[in-house]
Amino acid sequence: MKQWHGTRNGYQHHRCRCEECREAQKTYCASRKAYRATYYKANQKKEQEQKARYATTHRKQKAAYQKMYRNTHRQQRQADFARWCKENPDKVRDYHSNRRTRKRNAFIENIDRQIVLERDNGICGICKNLVDTTNYHIDHIIPLAKGGKHHYNNVQIAHPTCNWQKYTKLQD
Repeated sequence: MKQWHGTRNGYQHHRCRCEECREAQKTYCASRKAYRATYYKANQKKEQEQKARYATTHRKQKAAYQKMYRNTHRQQRQADFARWCKENPDKVRDYHSNRRTRKRNAFIENIDRQIVLERDNGICGICKNLVDTTNYHIDHIIPLAKGGKHHYNNVQIAHPTCNWQKYTKLQD
């Protein structure tokens, strides 16, 4: 009896599930992926131009789709963002700090909190006591409100209470 491969009985979306056909499908997919990668490398400029043309001609459709997606997935996106904020409190704190700095049109340097903590040896720049390594602030020696810059030379670690009490005052 003849063994059927591929489609049969007019159901074109049904595939044969025998081992031989599954292996052939895997091989085909791998070769197709490799072909696309080499084609894209060889024609990278052409592909980028085509993407740019598509983006400009379909700008309104893309914007409408994105708006519809945002509206229909609002709760999912909010939950994902809340989870991300909870998992990355340092990044959130850095984002808000940089945003406040940008609003003042001040100089911004990406500051790694861990580097400042190690540089200051875990000592508060205001009261000179040790800081809890899980709960500390990055304090601007010359506050942004007084024209200070957001870079390593103008920041120090501080206890949250010390930083709140200092507020926008210059340190003695």
